[in-house]
This record gives sequence, structure tokens and C-alpha cells, in this order.
Amino acid sequence: MTPTTTRLDEVGTPTIQRPVSLQEMGQLLLQEKKTFGAALTGIGLASACQMCVPYIFGRVVDLLSASVGIGVSTAGASELVSNSVVMEGLRDNAMAMLGVGLVGTMATYASTAQLDIVGQRISMDLRKRLFSNIVRNSGGREGREGGGKDEADGARTNPSLGRGVSVIFMSMRGVSMEGRAES
Repeated sequence: MTPTTTRLDEVGTPTIQRPVSLQEMGQLLLQEKKTFGAALTGIGLASACQMCVPYIFGRVVDLLSASVGIGVSTAGASELVSNSVVMEGLRDNAMAMLGVGLVGTMATYASTAQLDIVGQRISMDLRKRLFSNIVRNSGGREGREGGGKDEADGARTNPSLGRGVSVIFMSMRGVSMEGRAES
């Protein structure tokens, strides 16, 4: 049995691990609904900014088309747009593009940061739950094994528990166990 397909129940016997449901994931997200809502708002704002870009480019094309007479009927040929009006329109559209780009960039950064915070908080909550389950499940063994023994003795009597706890602590510290030689 591999760790990805099995887990230990309350008694300590291996059981097949069931997949996580969408309802359970939703409950985890509900704990972070304000931060997650802010992230979704940022994504919406960034998407709106992205949809404004083609509109602004269309305005620029319309302005340039009117300045050279493309698409203008012969009756309106005398109403060509002057160079100063074109330049002013281009400047306005360039400023609009800059503003949309900056707002979109800030919204994307903020939403990414908020989603990172949500993920960090959810993983912290799951680590706390896992650690409390390990402590709770290993707590009853102390009395049967003679009580008062230190953690090293506990790891010798139950080697899988000692390895499991050390792996959890090493992963929390971000240290890889692969490159280390066993002593």
C-alpha cells in the first residue's frame, strides 16, 4: 500500500483513502471567504481591464481611419480630421491604455497575492489538523508503554510514528530529506 492511497484510521489500521469532495474543499474556502472574495474581485477587475484593450485599439483605428479618409464617403471628404485633433485623440487613447494596463496589472498582482494567502492559510489549517490527529492518536500509547518515556523511546517502539513526525517537521521547514545520508 502506498501513502497516497492509504491512511490510518483512529485505531491505527490502514484504510483506503477516499477522494476529497468539492463540498469539503468549499468548506475550507468558506473559512477564508473575505480574502477569497477579494481575490475573485481582483480577477474580475483584471479581466475587465483586458476587455478594454481591444475597445481602445478600435478607437485608435477609427481615429486614424478618419484622419486619412478611409471609410469616409465622398460627401464627408471635406470633414477630414485635422492633425492636432488626431494627435490629441492618440494621446488620450495612449493615456487610457496606460491607465487600463496599470489597473489591470495591480489587480492581477493583488488577486494573486490574495490567492496565495488563502492557500497558505488553508494549508496551515490542514497541517494543524494533521498534527493534532498524530498527537491524539499517539497519546494513548504512552500509558501502555510505561509512560514518561521521551520521544526517542516512542520512536523506537513505533518507528513509523517517528519517521512520520520527522517528515512532517522537515517538510514544514522546507528541508529536503532526499539529499541527506542516513546515519
